[in-house]
Amino acid sequence: MSNYYCIWVKTGFENKFIEKIQPLFDSAPDEHNGKLHCIGKQMRLKSGKEYINPLIPGYVLWKADFKPVVPGTPEKRRKIRVSPMAKD
Repeated sequence: MSNYYCIWVKTGFENKFIEKIQPLFDSAPDEHNGKLHCIGKQMRLKSGKEYINPLIPGYVLWKADFKPVVPGTPEKRRKIRVSPMAKD
């Protein structure tokens, strides 16, 4: 069962955040850190330039199969305070 968490990022930098953080998630071979998603619609300007228009501006969805924790914090404050969005 997967959980989806919502992470706030600066509006307009959703895809840059994913490009920077997802390789860190994937670099740990023994850990399954989940997958980051930015849900959006492919748009095209009259000039021909293409871009992705986020459906939820300023937020990235994190699909995780576990309850995320922050290492190095006291046990009672270990859980990340992010809002669950939906469950599979």
